[in-house]
Amino acid sequence: MSYEKKLKAYKKRTITKEELENLFSLTRDDLLFAAIEPLAEKGLLRPVKASKTNGNIKYPIFLKYKIIVPEVRNRKKSRHCIHACKKLDTCGRNHRNTKSTEHKCRL
Repeated sequence: MSYEKKLKAYKKRTITKEELENLFSLTRDDLLFAAIEPLAEKGLLRPVKASKTNGNIKYPIFLKYKIIVPEVRNRKKSRHCIHACKKLDTCGRNHRNTKSTEHKCRL
């Protein structure tokens, strides 16, 4: 399984250096750095800067990372309301061209 798939399957959204070593089965800092760097460039990992680094000048690895999983937008939720009314409804959109002013927005 690729490193990207392993990260997406990981349950928590914050991961430590030790957890990354266990997840990727890597113990050496140079190999772990080579695995983390492309993921950080892709935007899947973001370092927690307050956690500091491992102290290695050649292969600096932060002690904690945030896992960024892109959200898949649901097409149904992104559509505009089909119905309309003259007042603002509970959905917050301005609806037009209906007789009824009391309805719920179905997204």
